[in-house]
Amino acid sequence: MVSDDYKRVVPDEYKDLPILQGRAEVVMVIVKPDGSQFNIDGKLYDKVDLKMIIDGYNAPVTGGNFIDLVDVGFYNGKKVRVCLYWSYRIEEKMLS
Repeated sequence: MVSDDYKRVVPDEYKDLPILQGRAEVVMVIVKPDGSQFNIDGKLYDKVDLKMIIDGYNAPVTGGNFIDLVDVGFYNGKKVRVCLYWSYRIEEKMLS
């Protein structure tokens, strides 16, 4: 748990960049371009909400840049690419 008044010290060379102090929540709404549904555990969905917690405590500049891009709509309409193989390989290594 991090106290409410905790601030990450950011080097002066990054002070002009967007900085995220604390955490932010972003919800990305994903729809298939062809209008087909997502099948998740046998249940069909027209859209999927991907909830992300952005950690400014450990990555204030990276988190700030990402939130800034979200705020200006940079990701709106962008295609999402998923690499399932990589995810499964990471899980295998973590479980062994």
